[in-house]
Amino acid sequence: MSSRKGPAVLLLLACLGLSFIPPAGAEFKVGVEGASATVKVGSDNAASAREPFLIALLPVENLSGRPGPLKEIRQLLTEGLIRRGIAVLPERDLEGFMARKRMRYTGGINRELAQAFLQETGTKGVLITSLEYMSEGPPPKISLLVRLVSTGDQPAILWMKSLGMSGDDHPGILGLGVIWTPEEILRRAVGTALDSLALSIPAGMDRVAVRSVRGGKFRPKRFFRSQELAIGGDRPVTVAVVPFMNIGTRKNAGSLMDLHFVDRLAQAVNVRVIEPGVVREEMLRLRIIMQDGLSDPQAGLLFSVLESDLLLSGLVAEYQDFEGGTGGQARVAFSVQVFDMKSRRVVWSSRSYNRGDDGVFFFGVGEVKTAAAMTSEMAWAVVERMISEKR
Repeated sequence: MSSRKGPAVLLLLACLGLSFIPPAGAEFKVGVEGASATVKVGSDNAASAREPFLIALLPVENLSGRPGPLKEIRQLLTEGLIRRGIAVLPERDLEGFMARKRMRYTGGINRELAQAFLQETGTKGVLITSLEYMSEGPPPKISLLVRLVSTGDQPAILWMKSLGMSGDDHPGILGLGVIWTPEEILRRAVGTALDSLALSIPAGMDRVAVRSVRGGKFRPKRFFRSQELAIGGDRPVTVAVVPFMNIGTRKNAGSLMDLHFVDRLAQAVNVRVIEPGVVREEMLRLRIIMQDGLSDPQAGLLFSVLESDLLLSGLVAEYQDFEGGTGGQARVAFSVQVFDMKSRRVVWSSRSYNRGDDGVFFFGVGEVKTAAAMTSEMAWAVVERMISEKR
């Protein structure tokens, strides 16, 4: 090739390369945090590959009251997200962001952090994980609360999952289904949560339209429902869950009950639950301390700053897990009150108390082995009646 033709040929090849359009069905590789995801051009997944749903995975919050495998849980979450093709904000970027914002609390995010996450890191969601309980057994037990919160001007709960697992939940024939190691039950719990999360990105989780009360052994023992309570109907309702007072011996029981009700309310159609991190930030800013429950002046302040239709609060009297397989039961007891913004009255109140062996008569069939699993059902029984019960 002559020296005069060389530059012309190179220019022609560059032009052809720039104008090249891959045919539909052609494959290319997209790097995702140390892994690669193969996506077909022209398929429905191609657009999401070019603009991945980037998630910031916060350090695990420990609400168990004892040391726990926080790093192991986070590592399993990171690997599981990548394996499912979900992009994760690099650790160095997250550490830099948290240092700049002096972010120490990892149990939620406020409005300022939600905006900053989107603007400075490009993340579209923040994954918040709380360890509720962990016991090595035998049998091993674990309880987790995991939620995905959107970033931007108005942080919203896109997805949430409560998990309470015991190694002997499904023993099977001759005990072949029993899980004996804490590593295995941890792996299964994280996998179950991420399988559910993967189905909820980016649109968010499916909502339940509650039409009637199913009954069941976890229904509240007593309750009052005002005709003024309007929730779960055709009109969207905003609910703020205020941390429960804890008068029992279980550390962080009030925060745990708060999260279980956030989880259950977020699953109901036409119910918007305010991110707990936003509620916490406003309570700190207003210096609200609840010594004997939520007072009328405090409720008025929270209604004005949170712009919610309802405030849900309560009291936890007992929240106990039992370590081991036999000889004891999980126990949970709590009360709930709901305040209405318009009337400034209590429009719902209830009391709930259950043991893990309630309604069990035949060889332990149907026994609930963890306080988390039981609390989740008890909270749903309250929410179900709040929405569907008519008086």
